[in-house]
Amino acid sequence: IHDSAEIWDPDTKTFAPTTGSMTTSRYFHSATLLNDGTVLLVGGSSGGPGAEIYDPGTGTFTATTGPPTEARGGHKATLLADGTVLITGGSDGVTTFASAEIYDPSTGLFTATGSMNSARWEHTATLLSTGEVLITGGTPGPFTLDTAELYDPVAGSFSPVPGVMSEPRRFHTATLLPDGRVLLAGGHFDSTLLASSSADIYDRATNSLSPAGSMNSVHAAHTATLMSDGRVLLAGGKTMFDGSLQILSHIEMFDWSTGAFVEKGDLIIPRTEHEAVRLPDGKVVITGGTTVGAPITTGTDSAELYLPALQPKFFQTGSLETARLYHTVTPLLSGDVL
Repeated sequence: IHDSAEIWDPDTKTFAPTTGSMTTSRYFHSATLLNDGTVLLVGGSSGGPGAEIYDPGTGTFTATTGPPTEARGGHKATLLADGTVLITGGSDGVTTFASAEIYDPSTGLFTATGSMNSARWEHTATLLSTGEVLITGGTPGPFTLDTAELYDPVAGSFSPVPGVMSEPRRFHTATLLPDGRVLLAGGHFDSTLLASSSADIYDRATNSLSPAGSMNSVHAAHTATLMSDGRVLLAGGKTMFDGSLQILSHIEMFDWSTGAFVEKGDLIIPRTEHEAVRLPDGKVVITGGTTVGAPITTGTDSAELYLPALQPKFFQTGSLETARLYHTVTPLLSGDVL
């Protein structure tokens, strides 16, 4: 578990350590870019150690004025339309939470808001064009959820979405599409760590879930990145096969206009529990995670760059200062990546 942080420079394609380290070591934490350009880091599974702010101007980290209301890891953090941050679910290693809270950057304080209808972690939280937040899947501990719910920031409450997903999902992805619908893809559907190739669509206009066909490969603990043209790049992941854990390199693209999944080849190396973010120029940087041969507790220091206009599309791009998995990757207003 690390307290280190680093910056990737898209011009030089190199990584360099930040001036300061985090106030504590973290993994399974959240990182949210705030409207003023700073980054809010919350919780993590090394004991749920509070929250802090990264200031790109100084390269340093400072504890928030007040701590979160719960010690959370594996939760989700969502920037709301008013600039506050919704924190949902997670676990302290003993209890999985249904509770949620709001961080207010103007005060540096956390306050409780309404509770979800189900306790969950390993779920997704997606800001909709309506200002509401869609919560899907996850697990309360003994089983995986196939339900979804909506957070209303005006009322400060959660309401269940009618119906269920085509399969239970955790370690899946949720991507807001250009037409306002949300693509829910892959994930583990039970505790055996078998992964799914199925997908669902959530439509806010009808407040409903519906199947969206199947991917060309199974994906869980993968990444889903919205591209400049509105397509979704799905990359890597893991599944169990013949009793052993398989790390995947497969990539494919979801075309929101046709509803089709199209095969796009493979990553340079198989990886899972990695992170991927799209840059302003349309490229995607993919970092860390676990790969074949990497220590299961530390992951890999490798990174690669996806270039949509070229063939082959993936290129190595330097190495992380520190091998990482269960980390966070945040594009900054400067164009650099934390």
